[in-house]
Amino acid sequence: MATETTDSMGKAEQALARMDEAAARAHALVTRLISEHRSMPQLLAVHVEASTNRAFVGLQPRTEADARLWAEALGVTLETSKRSQDDHGYYVHLCAEFVLDGVQVRLGSAEWVSAARAAEAVAA
Repeated sequence: MATETTDSMGKAEQALARMDEAAARAHALVTRLISEHRSMPQLLAVHVEASTNRAFVGLQPRTEADARLWAEALGVTLETSKRSQDDHGYYVHLCAEFVLDGVQVRLGSAEWVSAARAAEAVAA
């Protein structure tokens, strides 16, 4: 039984070490982005995730224009999609997924377009 417990504890320690390494990579990346892009529009949210098999950072600019500025600064291309459409309008999602410094990054924003605004844009 002692061997089994030791093996389990060893696996747990290895898992924690991998999680700590992922957290350190994510922390270093966010610190670098904050330092290098102080003049950029502030982000609405920054989501950091570290697990045994992944380091992830989600960046959420406040507006579509801010998302485009961040994408340009990071050298990535945003993809556009419409989702959640109903009679009242829809969300326009802008998203880019990429890897920086060994960390998966998702730059994304969503903007609500009302049905009235969409109709005005079509009429113009």
